[in-house]
Amino acid sequence: MISEYCAAMDSKAFAARKNMLDRTIHGKPCIEAYDATYTNPTAIKFDPISTKISSRDMCTEFVKEINQLLDMNKSNVANATRYSYLIS
Repeated sequence: MISEYCAAMDSKAFAARKNMLDRTIHGKPCIEAYDATYTNPTAIKFDPISTKISSRDMCTEFVKEINQLLDMNKSNVANATRYSYLIS
């Protein structure tokens, strides 16, 4: 398990969430961004969007979050990623 986690770190599998949010901020539908970025099984295993609700439902929350950040003029990938962990 530990070596699998370390391999995921080495392969940058954990960038999937950041990449998904970046694509969503820049206008790609969230669920399409999810499908495009969460392709690595270790990212899905160690950094799932949610273990309780579907990725589509989670994307609905992410889009709400991004819209709030846009309203506050604070829509950047760092803020979106930070708040996505609070949501998920």
